[in-house]
Amino acid sequence: MRLSLLAALLLAGGLIAPGFPASAAMRVRHPVHGPRRCPELRAEGFCPYDTGWRPARDNPLFSPLRPGEEQSQVGGPSCLATDSRGRPLLSFESEAPEPVLRIAGRLVRFRPEGAAGEDRFVSAAGHLRLDEGGVVAAAHEFEARRGTLTFTDRRGRAHVASVRISCGL
Repeated sequence: MRLSLLAALLLAGGLIAPGFPASAAMRVRHPVHGPRRCPELRAEGFCPYDTGWRPARDNPLFSPLRPGEEQSQVGGPSCLATDSRGRPLLSFESEAPEPVLRIAGRLVRFRPEGAAGEDRFVSAAGHLRLDEGGVVAAAHEFEARRGTLTFTDRRGRAHVASVRISCGL
């Protein structure tokens, strides 16, 4: 009696179809987990993915860039650091970085500081450091990572924001 009640509930809930063995129903993959096969693996050597990770909180000192401000001055592959809602906070070119960031409503352009590839920058407003973390998305010519944006103003106060750093061609 209880077994037939359980089967009726499963049928009503759509978890198993009539005439469909329960073991086959358990092998059906939920769409959230993605496909079982990856045709790109053979051609590109990896499977594109995106975990959907975004920062949990935003730092109100850093304002999103306005349309038209999203590009730095040098051409080439570009990167964007975005906030929890996917709005661009920081824009720079990966080969010749000169980041652009809106701090307290003012647009500030930075220039590289230190050795190449250190992701440290300076402007009249203060120092900027960009630290990259783990990969959260990857595609053929695109990669996104967790990141930390640290701006130290002229008074020595550090302002930190968690960002998603997306770079591509």
